[in-house]
Amino acid sequence: MLRIFDRLTDTPAEVVTELGETLRQTPLGVALTGDATRWTGPSRSLGYRWFMEPGFRDLYPEEDHPFLARLWVSGLREIAAVRGPGSRAAGYQTLLDPDQSHRLLVYTAAPGTDSYEKLQLLSVLALA
Repeated sequence: MLRIFDRLTDTPAEVVTELGETLRQTPLGVALTGDATRWTGPSRSLGYRWFMEPGFRDLYPEEDHPFLARLWVSGLREIAAVRGPGSRAAGYQTLLDPDQSHRLLVYTAAPGTDSYEKLQLLSVLALA
């Protein structure tokens, strides 16, 4: 996964844990979503920040809020069910879990769309 990640020099991407804790980001990933590795404690989890950090939802279009809220809840419920009631998913603890799985998120947009043009502009600005 890291070999692929390291080749994504012109793409916003990040490696996250199953709890949505960002481990690494490409420079364009930081430019797009901010430095998500700066969080500590329970706030490392995107799902936690979504529900507990004032203003965090403002980073996303308001029309996406209901969908994203359901997405984070369902993902956290799934991980809590798989890992059990004593897991980090159930308690948002900051202990390291050697069995946690990681995911590579790559942010793309369809060519010709407004979002695609904005990502192109972001890549020029962020890498300049």
